[in-house]
Amino acid sequence: MKPISGAMPLAALEAVAIDTETTGLDTARARIIQLAGIGIELGRVKPDEAFETLIDPGEPIPEASSEIHGIRDGDVRGAPAFAEAFAAFSAFRAGRVLVGHSMGFDLAVLQGEATRAGLPWAKPRSLCVRLLGVVANPRLHDQSLDTLASWLGISISGRHSAKGDARAAAEIFVALLPHLAERHVRTLAEAERACLGLSTRLEDGHRAGWVEPVSRPDLSASTGAIDPYAYSHRVDDLMASPVVAIAENATAKDAIDLMAERRISSIFVSADGAPNGPLSTYGIVTERDVMRRIAAHGAQALEMSVGEIATRPLASIATEAFVYRAVARMERLHIRHLAVRDESDRLVGVISARDLLRLRAGAAISLDDAIGSASSAEAMAQAWATLPAVARSLGAEELDARIIAGVVSEEVRVMTRRAAELAEAAMKQAGHGSPPCPYALLVLGSGGRGESLLAPDQDNAIVFAEGAPGSEACRWFAQLGSHVSDILDTAGIPYCTGGVMARNEAWRGSRETWQTRIAEWVGAVERRRPAQRRHLLRPAPGPRRPVARRAAVR
Repeated sequence: MKPISGAMPLAALEAVAIDTETTGLDTARARIIQLAGIGIELGRVKPDEAFETLIDPGEPIPEASSEIHGIRDGDVRGAPAFAEAFAAFSAFRAGRVLVGHSMGFDLAVLQGEATRAGLPWAKPRSLCVRLLGVVANPRLHDQSLDTLASWLGISISGRHSAKGDARAAAEIFVALLPHLAERHVRTLAEAERACLGLSTRLEDGHRAGWVEPVSRPDLSASTGAIDPYAYSHRVDDLMASPVVAIAENATAKDAIDLMAERRISSIFVSADGAPNGPLSTYGIVTERDVMRRIAAHGAQALEMSVGEIATRPLASIATEAFVYRAVARMERLHIRHLAVRDESDRLVGVISARDLLRLRAGAAISLDDAIGSASSAEAMAQAWATLPAVARSLGAEELDARIIAGVVSEEVRVMTRRAAELAEAAMKQAGHGSPPCPYALLVLGSGGRGESLLAPDQDNAIVFAEGAPGSEACRWFAQLGSHVSDILDTAGIPYCTGGVMARNEAWRGSRETWQTRIAEWVGAVERRRPAQRRHLLRPAPGPRRPVARRAAVR
């Protein structure tokens, strides 16, 4: 599970919707008699991930309360005491954010029960759908579960049971997400600040003895130890180059002898054994590969050809990638060597785990592949939400602000690339097929310049190889641009308010269309600035001389 961060988009939140049934409404004396929770993950309710238990309060349940929830003394006889039930619930919750309706009441009674049982209590991070309902639709006459459900078109059942009300709170929370996004409330911290701004509602809760239902954002959180080297250096600063290669018909013994001679732990394999060829033509053999073959086949393994042993295709990384990206990729793939490719996809180097031993790899170094391997926009959002803490830690290490902006820009580009991959997959699944021709998705603006801050919006464009405006290719890329923008918006990079996005016709087109478009832009600028151009051509001011005057007259 990703660590809880205020930057986490609500649509990517891992949470548990909870509800309690109690002996009364006075939080100072009420005892919990039922506790339930329903899982929420990536903007979806998970009804199969549920927790429910009755709790023996150790005292009679008032009949007036039983009339509401239907739980009587006989129902809780033999049920666990609070301490046992709460331990089970804490294991189920596993540190996730809590969501509930009138959450301040539930937190207050949980805190009271923990105090009576002598249990340590730390207020969990939480959100109240009652307050979020006010934020999403201030015009509602009330924010009861029933009113919110009716407005959102949700059918609820099992009212006044802990599990039924927890399920209702979960469904309402998920249904509120697009309405909150329309009001620019997208992240956990934004939701908390929006709720904390409802001072009158919070004061009403305080007077009733409720706990404040949301947490105040903690700006001191950090990812812990972080090595700025990994964020300030590129792969080509560390890679070994040129690579050592061997022909695929050579034996494993030949490869081991060559590795020993060069004091390296891996060797690349291709048909001709020459270095610096196209990446796709190589495999890799490591010391460990040969050792495994020897363990399985004995000495005869040394006579196997390296072509039989080599691993293909190569896991690779670009020369200009930050070192933290190499660390993350090796950790995700559980490998110790990465091929390094240049802009032409040629094999130009190798980087090994040994090269990275001095780096403190950890949560702060897991940005790239968490995004690059994300299976959905919501999963991308979870990875993107870790970036502010990384930037804060890098700032604490006094890393140059331009380098931090470069890291952020790199992640904007990775997010955009992954959005395109997911968009392509979605279109193919929907029956629209593969791209009709080669294309490039450009990252423009601060992200493209390497100057992005932590609150970017989308700036992108599509250039495709061929296709006139209105053609089938043009329509295909229009759909792709829309998918990309929607994915990025869900993942935490919102739509560009100025419309600089490939979903808009002005920011996509064929190579020919773009050549014409850019020529028109340049021409328009030239026409608007004739005076400025004349000024630039004029000699610099200086002493007036007769020769200069005569030249001007002629």
